[in-house]
Amino acid sequence: MTGPAPVRALALGIEPGAAHPAAHAAGTLLSLDPATGSIGVARPAATMQKTALRAFLETDPVFSIPDLRLVCLAAPLTPQPIDRKPLKARAVEIRLSRGAFSSSQRGPGMPWIANPRSWPRYVQAVPLQEALGARGFPLLSLPTDPVRAELPCRCTAEVFPKASLALLISHQLLQSRPHAGESLGQLDDWLFPRLFTELVASPPPIVACLRTLSPGLHLAPETFQEAQRIANIRRPFSRREPLRAFVAALQGILALRGAACLVGASGDTEGSLLLPATWHPDWEAEWSVDRRSPSVRRLPVASV
Repeated sequence: MTGPAPVRALALGIEPGAAHPAAHAAGTLLSLDPATGSIGVARPAATMQKTALRAFLETDPVFSIPDLRLVCLAAPLTPQPIDRKPLKARAVEIRLSRGAFSSSQRGPGMPWIANPRSWPRYVQAVPLQEALGARGFPLLSLPTDPVRAELPCRCTAEVFPKASLALLISHQLLQSRPHAGESLGQLDDWLFPRLFTELVASPPPIVACLRTLSPGLHLAPETFQEAQRIANIRRPFSRREPLRAFVAALQGILALRGAACLVGASGDTEGSLLLPATWHPDWEAEWSVDRRSPSVRRLPVASV
């Protein structure tokens, strides 16, 4: 007799897009086979009109699937909504925009919601967070337990795809990338094909990265094909939205596998985001430097 089939776990990645009505959003659904560590594609990354995103969150049947454990939203989120642009950035934004993380040093440079240019992305995310909460996916917040963060059975988490990719490779490699406007200079737009395709090496570097994060964790063949499809998107179509949705979903899979950490600060107007559990030594060294953000904690995520 054979035992029961392994239960899969699903992670939905959502990129809301730029904060203007004509922009596009995107979503993708990845699966994890806990028995084999295989990451599959349940729904390929699909671009949608900005106006359709709220309706998708409120009506799509995917949110009723028991296997859907985690929704990863690539947007700034706070436990309680903020009505006015704050005068000060969130603690996690300050910590992840200093030193090697800063844009001036070619790091991911996390935007601040206190910045007038970034505030609209928070404003557009508030109703999305509310819609997800209504579907049974409340926001994951930093726990009071100083040791680890327990991942609930169903929740929404903030993710920052640029940092999720950047932390896997050396800071030196990031410093060698083109400047904005030269050969797709956005960090994630430039780094994604170098991690997920054979542009740099065969097999792609992501294979070793996943193995380091969790032994046995790997992308299924169709997931490599999906990454290649996204990397091959060219103008007039934008690949930024499906790319970030894919990375957001993959970050969710890492959390479901127990290969993620939660970084942030406690407080109604603060926030925390999922990142890979293991960072390249360059970033571990940077994290160990005192940047005067005592309220920011980094906790391993335990999946239940």
